[in-house]
Amino acid sequence: ATLPLQALQFILLTVLLTFIFYKPIGKLLEERETFISNNLAEASAKLLKADELCEQYETQLKEAKTGAQDVIAKAESEAK
Repeated sequence: ATLPLQALQFILLTVLLTFIFYKPIGKLLEERETFISNNLAEASAKLLKADELCEQYETQLKEAKTGAQDVIAKAESEAK
């Protein structure tokens, strides 16, 4: 008589744990995975934007150096 009772208790415990523990934990893990994946996508987009801004900065710096050299060359030629 105790074996069927133990089997019933085990089944009830399994059902209870499923609804009280496993499903909420599964939902929490799924939300966390979504949060992390969104953060990774956002970080990747920001990294691409930073690379683009760095290239723009380098281009502007190169143009500024060229412009400064032109001004210096013009000033030197006028000084002679």
